[in-house]
Amino acid sequence: MTRFLTAIALCTILFSSFAQTEDTSFQIVGIWQEDLPMIASGWSTNYQFFEDGRVNYNHNQMDCGDSIITESGTYTFKKRVVKIKFDSMTLISGGTLQKSTGSCGSEYEIVGGEITTQKYRAKTKFRITQAAPLDDYDYLDRIIIQEVNWFRMAHNPEDY
Repeated sequence: MTRFLTAIALCTILFSSFAQTEDTSFQIVGIWQEDLPMIASGWSTNYQFFEDGRVNYNHNQMDCGDSIITESGTYTFKKRVVKIKFDSMTLISGGTLQKSTGSCGSEYEIVGGEITTQKYRAKTKFRITQAAPLDDYDYLDRIIIQEVNWFRMAHNPEDY
């Protein structure tokens, strides 16, 4: 009976210490870019997670036909679950859609228009899975969000 109780106590200690390590060892602060472990002619879609709880969701810079630039708000991160409440959106208002020129990755681009910020309400929630770095990009942290790779391009979110 003593061996049984000792085994249960040991398992409890091991499992609880593993759970605590898993929850607290990973930090989400930084710039996480979707799907590409490099920066091409501009940033792909990315999240900027700030230490003070602010978040920016930046739309792909190479999609010159997308009028939405950034969705901003606050986030919480606990037990690998991210909850975001967006409260503003920066976008291009007006302008005309024309055939792209230059380094756009899209067929069309918005020409003219004015960059404005509007109030905006939306919520999202997702679970993060930590993943091993890819062989060719072993210097970048990698996570998976809804079956898509995201790479930490910078630890400082101000580097965007």
